[in-house]
Amino acid sequence: MTYRLPMIATSLAAFLIAPATSFAAQETMDKIWNFATLYENNENFVIQKFALSGRLQAEKYDFDADEGGANDDLWRRARMGFKANVFQDWIVHIEGDFKLDPDIDVDHYNRLTDSYIGWTPNKQLKVKLLKQSAGFTLDGTT
Repeated sequence: MTYRLPMIATSLAAFLIAPATSFAAQETMDKIWNFATLYENNENFVIQKFALSGRLQAEKYDFDADEGGANDDLWRRARMGFKANVFQDWIVHIEGDFKLDPDIDVDHYNRLTDSYIGWTPNKQLKVKLLKQSAGFTLDGTT
């Protein structure tokens, strides 16, 4: 139970410091995410932008003092793919889910999470065809 006190203190400090550093953090995150954009040229008629997409989410790492071991179920989700803006109004997005467990000697590909073609001719109309995430969940809108 004593391990919770440092966790609570750290969470409280982050909660109090976060508003003061949010603008600097936002600028830093924008710079980091710009590295995912491999190509961008709005004057090119065929392809305007090509960027990597995905996420890597850590789950947990906990120690069990009673049993003398550690549980390293670290990666909850590992997704990787790309998103391309083409022909001014079209988007092509392909993303897969992968397993990052080095102990497994099988194929690391798990499933296809997104594979769609989108068309947005104006702000009022947006059409997506094929496999896509559900937009009404937190995971789907992220």
